[in-house]
Amino acid sequence: MPSEIQANEALLPIRNPWRDRGILREKWVNSAIMVNNARALGQMTRHGIADTGGKAAASNKKLLLRISPTASGQFEYFRNLMPNLKEDIAEKDCRRLLTDYLNRFVEIAERN
Repeated sequence: MPSEIQANEALLPIRNPWRDRGILREKWVNSAIMVNNARALGQMTRHGIADTGGKAAASNKKLLLRISPTASGQFEYFRNLMPNLKEDIAEKDCRRLLTDYLNRFVEIAERN
């Protein structure tokens, strides 16, 4: 006859849906902050605004060290988007760009 310990070891771990939601929410929030930082730093570059004392870059570096390497590895894509964005973009190109942007964002938010 199996002992109580052996029976408990055979059970699958119980997932806590509240904890899982909290983790997923944190990933989405961190991804949104990273993308917003990338946009802001990209806009600063585009408009020739100096990062006085490197404060923006230093603050962003702290965030990138806290999140997953998968997510932080996408930072350059999002940062380079603004300075390289054409002023007069064709609708087809805009749709393609937005689709890629959103796909990358969802990828890092859900799978990082």
